[in-house]
Amino acid sequence: MRGFLLGVLITLVVLIGAPFLFLKLGYLDIRAAQPINGVEHSLAEMAMDSSVDRSAPHTENPIQPTDDNLMTGAMLYEKNCSLCHGSVADKGHVSPMGQAFYPHVPQIIRRIPGDEDWHLFYVTKYGIRATGMPAWEKTMKDDDLWRIITFIKHSDKLSPTVQEMWQTFGTPSGIAPSSSANPAPKSK
Repeated sequence: MRGFLLGVLITLVVLIGAPFLFLKLGYLDIRAAQPINGVEHSLAEMAMDSSVDRSAPHTENPIQPTDDNLMTGAMLYEKNCSLCHGSVADKGHVSPMGQAFYPHVPQIIRRIPGDEDWHLFYVTKYGIRATGMPAWEKTMKDDDLWRIITFIKHSDKLSPTVQEMWQTFGTPSGIAPSSSANPAPKSK
């Protein structure tokens, strides 16, 4: 019995000590420019999805995809999100800033997330630790966050009115004009 307990104790010391030494001796590559490996990506994605599923209220999106809501969502997206997540005005645009993060920031207009609206709302409102995704809960109202989510989820099927507004307002560089209240046409 004594040998068994000693074996359990040694196993625990190794399981806790080995990762600690790995980190303490500097073997963890912390450079953001490194490609993310498949195992790390899968584990991080699983942890995020499980945490959101456990913590987020499964609420319905209160914002309807009307032209006004989609226009407002587009302007809010461009002002607050496009620098990292890519510009909507040019769907081929990939944000260089988004590629500088580890892991790389999803280019959500090029590939619209399949997650439920409540999932996207929770991640946007509370952020994601250790990724650079900020928590917007103290800087944006819930209705504005919902408008951004509504816009993202409908960005591939905008009405001609919203599409025209967006082409006028949006910029391929992903940087919005200084005033979102009076969008100015792009200069030629």
